[in-house]
Amino acid sequence: MTQVPVTFELWVDDFRRRALDSVFDEMDTATSAARKLFRERRLKSVEVERVTLRRLGTEERKVVYADRRQDERKQVSLSADFDSSVLCDSVDDIYETPALIVIGRVLRGYLDHQGITALELLHDPHQAQRLNNDSSLRSRAISLVAAAQARESDHDVDARRDALEALADDVISRMRALAKKSKPVDLTRGLARACPMDSYYDDFRSRQYTISAALTRHIGYARSWGHKLSLLLDLIVDDVPAFALDLVDRFVADIFRSTAAVRSLCGERKDLAPALTDLAHLGRGRLAQTYDTSPALESLNGLIAAGRLPVTLAAITDRIVQGLDSKIPLVIEERGSQFEAFFDIVGALKPEGGTVFGGTRMTQALALRWSRFAQTEVDRRLTGCRKPAKQIETLFELARQAYGGRGVAIVLENLETVIDGSAKTGSLIPDDCALFDGLRLLAEWQRRVEVLRNGSGEVDDAVDSAMAALDRATVALLSGRNFLENLTADHVSASSKLETMLMLCRSGVLTNGRAADLFRSSVIDTIRQPAFLADLNIDTEAGMERDPRIRKLMRMLDNLEAA
Repeated sequence: MTQVPVTFELWVDDFRRRALDSVFDEMDTATSAARKLFRERRLKSVEVERVTLRRLGTEERKVVYADRRQDERKQVSLSADFDSSVLCDSVDDIYETPALIVIGRVLRGYLDHQGITALELLHDPHQAQRLNNDSSLRSRAISLVAAAQARESDHDVDARRDALEALADDVISRMRALAKKSKPVDLTRGLARACPMDSYYDDFRSRQYTISAALTRHIGYARSWGHKLSLLLDLIVDDVPAFALDLVDRFVADIFRSTAAVRSLCGERKDLAPALTDLAHLGRGRLAQTYDTSPALESLNGLIAAGRLPVTLAAITDRIVQGLDSKIPLVIEERGSQFEAFFDIVGALKPEGGTVFGGTRMTQALALRWSRFAQTEVDRRLTGCRKPAKQIETLFELARQAYGGRGVAIVLENLETVIDGSAKTGSLIPDDCALFDGLRLLAEWQRRVEVLRNGSGEVDDAVDSAMAALDRATVALLSGRNFLENLTADHVSASSKLETMLMLCRSGVLTNGRAADLFRSSVIDTIRQPAFLADLNIDTEAGMERDPRIRKLMRMLDNLEAA
């Protein structure tokens, strides 16, 4: 049987016209050439067409590979979400982690579109020149950084812009100079064999740049973020030099600064919560592989657990903190509760009895996230809960689960609202509840509020406000049940009055506040009345001071005041 002739044509579009560049016999060779051409030249698109010659001179064409670029000036948006305090005064500063973070965040749209990281941009002359050729994008990015840095420092914005423009030119010049001077390093035999002795280089920076440029070339033709990560991790073997391992660590960390890369590696998640939970497990070196996570994460998981990639671990921590700090809901409401999703993340970040992964920054981020949905969670739990006492119990339970000072304060503010509102309507304590039982319940609530005091101003202010609301409710209860009026009424015997006073002092249901002051003053006024003393067969003040019942009552009142 005669074999049908098949060729593969590489077509390019340079924004002006579409033209045939070359013809190949193998598809793999043609697609590799297309990728390289698209990477190294500023082209609108590249296409590989399979051309099959048929009988009678006809041919059949089919596009088997294509890569297209839209107008980047229209599509790339710049971000101001970065640490503008980072000032770069030399070319070397641009290669440090703080500057890489700024570059990555400002140019995130551009970098993700190109499928590269900030480190690759700084070590690939073709990519750097491609960005440099887009004068509008470069100018906007530099102006954005210069303006932010000028706002937070004493630098003039124009001077800062000129300095950054000069640094950008110096970076490209250095790339070209080192590319000509340094012999390319081949990583196909592994990173350990590819690293010459230190004496081969003029200085440490030259060695660092040469190996980083080799790493950039090594991962340059990766088909995906997962493939790029695999190529980097495959280089980490037992005998890899420490400085080379540090460089690989920086490249891997830069991958995790890209949201697009994280989504590709961890699998597309419809909600933020499971993505953050996966990153938390990865940061602790205990990520379980799932069908939609990249296989490369299994190797990365082991390296992180062994403590070999500290910069990557820091980048993962930053990624989780950024996710918690964002205003994106943890889950879409139809798919679950923000509260439950939050504690799934906490469970991944903080094993039972352990410390929070990420330290203080993570703790603060968790507290901020909790406070953002705290009011929503309060409203959700109180829905359908009509009895004030039940609402208060629900809020106490939520306060116990609250994360961070602001979250506790929000719950206590709602507690104060419930207490004041129901006390005014007389529904806080049911009518069928005895006065003593109502006072006991209010006192118990006061003790539980006091337990929430934690030494922070916001929480303690909320505790004081809630305590004042409970004290107001106690006064309202005493007044509403006519207790004070009945206490001084003539038809109540002095012995009965005295017994009631002693019982309330012993019970501890009156705390130090307006209600206790009111009770104390009423008691003192009552026991000094001549009719009261006569009913107790006491005819003089000296006799009152000697009476054991009165003396006991006064001691209890003193203790009540001391409390």
